[in-house]
Amino acid sequence: MLWRVANSKTGLAMLGRKLTRLAGTACLRIGFEASGGYERKLTILLDRLALAAYLLDPARMRSFARA
Repeated sequence: MLWRVANSKTGLAMLGRKLTRLAGTACLRIGFEASGGYERKLTILLDRLALAAYLLDPARMRSFARA
C-alpha cells in the first residue's frame, strides 16, 4: 500500500488511525524514505504506536524503481 499524507498534526493523526486499525488485523512493516528531516514526525508516531518502521535510503529506492 502507498499512502501520502500531509506532514501535519491532522495528516499524521489520520495516518495513525489507519495504521492502528490495520495493526489489529495484520503484521505491519512500514518503510519510508529519509527526506531531509521531514520523516522525524512520522518516526515519532510509529514509535509511539509500537509499529515496525524501516527508514529507507532514497537513492536505493530510486535504483530499485528503475530495475
